[in-house]
Order: sequence, then structure tokens, then C-alpha cells
Amino acid sequence: YKTINKIGEGTFSEVVKAQSLKDGNYYACKKMKQLFKSDRKSGCLALICELMDMNIYELIRERRHPLSENKIRNYMYQLCKSLEHIHR
Repeated sequence: YKTINKIGEGTFSEVVKAQSLKDGNYYACKKMKQLFKSDRKSGCLALICELMDMNIYELIRERRHPLSENKIRNYMYQLCKSLEHIHR
């Protein structure tokens, strides 16, 4: 991947826009800031994700109406399934 530009930063990671050298498509590359324990010697952990138009904070901030109960229920379900998956 080739880094294009920085698009965000949080407590635990930095997000950059990256271009795949294989297919030429653009992705979001989330680089973890601190890695305390790893079986790899490179010392760098990065997640390649779909490139979105905005982040979650911007999405929430721009909302003009409260989320519906069904939407909240769906988000909570996805969150719980994600937690279940990472704790296997």
C-alpha cells in the first residue's frame, strides 16, 4: 500500500488514506500507535478497511434527529457480535 494522506487520529490509532499497489483502489489504513505484545518483530499493526466518506463521530454530530429504536437495536447487536468475535 502507498500512503496518500492522513485522514484522522484517535487515542489508539492513526488513519491514513492508502492506495493498493495491487488493484489501485483506495482504502483506509488504521495504524495502531502502541503495540505492547506481539509475536511479530515488525512492531507495526495495521488494519485495511473500506474507505468511508466520514467517521462515526462526524456521522453522529451531523444527525438532526435521534436514532430510531430499531437503528439503536441494530447497532447494539452489531457491537455485541463484534465483541463476541474478538473474545473467542
